[in-house]
Amino acid sequence: MATIDELSRKFALLKELREYHEHMAETLGSELSQLGPLLFKAFGDASSDQFRVSGELFKDGSPRIITPTLKYKPSVLKESELFSWLRSHDSGSIIRETVHHKTLESLIEKLKEENLELPPPDVLTVFTIETCSLRRAPKQK
Repeated sequence: MATIDELSRKFALLKELREYHEHMAETLGSELSQLGPLLFKAFGDASSDQFRVSGELFKDGSPRIITPTLKYKPSVLKESELFSWLRSHDSGSIIRETVHHKTLESLIEKLKEENLELPPPDVLTVFTIETCSLRRAPKQK
């Protein structure tokens, strides 16, 4: 069995690597979100509907095709009115009642901390995960 020192070092290193990769993913996402509109406009200016990128840029050697694309991200201001509109326009089937998983996790944590009743097990199963947290050590003075 590994020692607490070995397990702690591995845990800390993996947490640090995940933090680094999440930061890099955010940075790349930001760059892509800025570059996308510029490239879309360039396609329009060039009256082009696609561009072929050489395969030598990619690990698998396969070329890629870039095409301009429009995406839509709606923001609901009045849910009940939207639901009524969807139903009246034969789109009511897309309506779903949901609870975000993080909100539910927070509620369960609060109920557990206050030793309050949880929903019955046939309604909600709660798995307990034993783990650790990691934070930076305070600077030495």
